Amino acid sequence: MQLDHELKQLRALAEICKRDYRARTRRVETTGVRPRQLRRFWDRLGAYAPLERCVYPPDVVHGELIEELRLEARDVPREELPTLARLLYFDGLTYFFTDESNPSDDDPPVLAFNDQFDAPLRVTSSFVEYAAGALLTLVLPVSLDRVVKRTPAAARRPLPACQPQLLKADDRVYLPFDVDPVAAEGRFYEVPLGREALQLFARRPEELAQEAFRFLVEDHGFELGKIHVSQWETAVVYTSPRARVSVNMDHLPLGVNVSLGLYEERAGRTLVDEHGLLHLVQDRAPDDAPGLIAEVGSLEQALALHSDLLRRHAADLLGGDLSRVPRLKGLRAAETRRRNKEEFGTSTGETPRFMGRPTLEELFADVTNEGLKAPRAYQAYWDYDYPLDEIARFLGVGERQVQALLDEWDQI
Repeated sequence: MQLDHELKQLRALAEICKRDYRARTRRVETTGVRPRQLRRFWDRLGAYAPLERCVYPPDVVHGELIEELRLEARDVPREELPTLARLLYFDGLTYFFTDESNPSDDDPPVLAFNDQFDAPLRVTSSFVEYAAGALLTLVLPVSLDRVVKRTPAAARRPLPACQPQLLKADDRVYLPFDVDPVAAEGRFYEVPLGREALQLFARRPEELAQEAFRFLVEDHGFELGKIHVSQWETAVVYTSPRARVSVNMDHLPLGVNVSLGLYEERAGRTLVDEHGLLHLVQDRAPDDAPGLIAEVGSLEQALALHSDLLRRHAADLLGGDLSRVPRLKGLRAAETRRRNKEEFGTSTGETPRFMGRPTLEELFADVTNEGLKAPRAYQAYWDYDYPLDEIARFLGVGERQVQALLDEWDQI
C-alpha cells in the first residue's frame, strides 16, 4: 500500500515536472512478469520514452545483448552468476540486470558486470529503487551546478519505499549524485520544487501521527496496529498486551482525539476500558486540559501536543499501573452525565418522561425487570436529587446496594 501510494506520487511528480510525460509514455505489457514490485512499477508508471532507453521495460527483449553478456561472463564461476536475470541496460561497456534467482523476492536486486569485473557487482538491493532513481534523474531539473556535498540536517525521506535515498527539506529535494549507501556519504543534486510539486510531498496524517507517537513503540513496547484512512478521517492504532492507544484525526474540520483503552478480563472475556486523553490530563494537570479542546490550526502541532500530554500524564497507565483507574472512571461518568443531560435531558440519555419532579413510585413504576432498576436509581439520584438513604428505603435495600446500582450504570 505504501509503495503504491509513492508510485502514484512519483508519476504525478513526473507529469508536473515534464509536461510531455503523458504524451511520451506508453503502457507496458507485464503479463507473465513474476517479481511483483517490478511489475507494479511498470504498471503504475508506464514506459516514459527517455526512461525506456536506460531501463528496459519487461516487454522489450534485447536478445543480442543477453548473448553478449553471456560471452563476457564466460570465465565467471557459475555460482557467482544469477540463475535467472533480466537485462535492464547496456551502456556500451557495462551490463545492468536484475537477479531474479530467488522466486520469493518481490523486488529483485540490480547487478552490474563488464569484462573488467571478476564477478557481478551489486548496484542496489531493489529494482524499484534503481528504476525510480533513474526516472527522477530524467524528470527533475538536475545539473552539475546544483551538486552539493551536504544535505540539511532536518531533511526527511519523502519516498522511503521506492527511493529511500531521496531527501527533502523545505522547498528542495536532494537526489543522490554519487552517494555511497554503506558509508552514507557522497554528493546530491539539490533541486528546488514548485508549489504544485511540493504539495505531493506533504506528509499524510498517518505519517505525522506515527512520527509524533513513536515513543509508544520505543519506550513502552507498543506495536503499530491498524491504520484506517478515509475521505473524512484517519485513525492510527497502537497495541500492547495491556492496552491500546487510538489516534483519531478529523480532516474537516481539523481535529485530533486520542484515547487509551485498558484491557480488562471479565467473565472470561477481554473488554476495553476506554479513557479519553482529556480525562487523563484533567486528573493529573487540569491547567493543561484547555489546550486539548482549543481550535486546531496545524495537525502537526496538535499531534505533538497530544503526544506530549500522553507521554507525561499516562506513563503509569502505559506501564501497567492502574491505581488511578477508579478516579478516571469517575471523571468519565461525570462527563457522560453532563453530555446526556445537555443533549437528551436526562443523565441516562433517555427522553424525559416527567414535566416536574416525579415521586419515587412514579419514577420506578415501569421497572418490570432487574435491568431497569439501575437506570431508574441513577435518574432518581442524579436527575431528581433523591438522597441515597431515601432511595434505599423505597427499594428496601441498604445504601451500599443503591451505590452499587449507580456504579453499575457508570461502569465503575
